Amino acid sequence: MIHDWLMYLSFFVFVGHLFYAVFLPSTRHSLNGMTRGWVDEDWARHRHPEWARSLRVEGEAGDTAPR
Repeated sequence: MIHDWLMYLSFFVFVGHLFYAVFLPSTRHSLNGMTRGWVDEDWARHRHPEWARSLRVEGEAGDTAPR
């Protein structure tokens, strides 16, 4: 019985994550980052400003950040 309920719970969690990744415009770009390994600089500055700032500083110093 517990196994069945946990399966239903995990199914709805999966569907929720799929909805956020594919259909919600504000998070759709995250899917691109997970599957292709890159995001737009504007998105990175908005969602993760410290990370975007650190990459810009490294790029100005001549270091190239891995993609």
